Amino acid sequence: MASTGTVTPEHHEKGNSLFYAAIVIVIGFLGTSLAQPQVLGRIPIQNLLKNELHVDRSRIHGLI
Repeated sequence: MASTGTVTPEHHEKGNSLFYAAIVIVIGFLGTSLAQPQVLGRIPIQNLLKNELHVDRSRIHGLI
């Protein structure tokens, strides 16, 4: 029989496995680093101090 040029299932599954592993790693990294209160909690407070109370950046870092 002649080869039809199709991709073997083993090669296709390895590519999907690597792709899924990369997605899990990226989501895990973002989920653990962005969920920290030091990171996300500071953003609205800094925005409030800068926009509403007109505090300059040097004082914001000293306050938080």
